[in-house]
Amino acid sequence: MLKHIVMWWFKEEAMRKSKDENITTFITMLENLVGTIEEIVQLKAEINNAP
Repeated sequence: MLKHIVMWWFKEEAMRKSKDENITTFITMLENLVGTIEEIVQLKAEINNAP
């Protein structure tokens, strides 16, 4: 099993969308990779709201 942890930082506004909208879009895009890329068996994306 391979576990890979990646963190991204999002700007407050980009592409004429808010930070929250961009994060939601990004998570959806990541989750859509399951089934598209057969090597990805499981994917978990979460928002870290810690300061």
